[in-house]
Amino acid sequence: MNWLHLYLPQILHAVIVHYFSDGKELVQTPKVQISRTEDTSTLTIPNATPKIGGPYKCVATNPVGQVEHVAMVTVSSKCCSFGNICT
Repeated sequence: MNWLHLYLPQILHAVIVHYFSDGKELVQTPKVQISRTEDTSTLTIPNATPKIGGPYKCVATNPVGQVEHVAMVTVSSKCCSFGNICT
């Protein structure tokens, strides 16, 4: 079973994080899990298949401003890769 985890360390506690795929905001469902602790935000997609691959955007906002990052996610039958990392 493949799991896709996108992990964002949060340096400031007032950060609001939103995740997007294909231009649509991802929300908590049985197929998409978004969790937050005091210092991290994590997007998890259990049972990841190649069809969920593509650009994923993370937008973090706090009272000072906003930052976003886009990463190309590829899911294969052997591993999940985030950028050039394969585990």
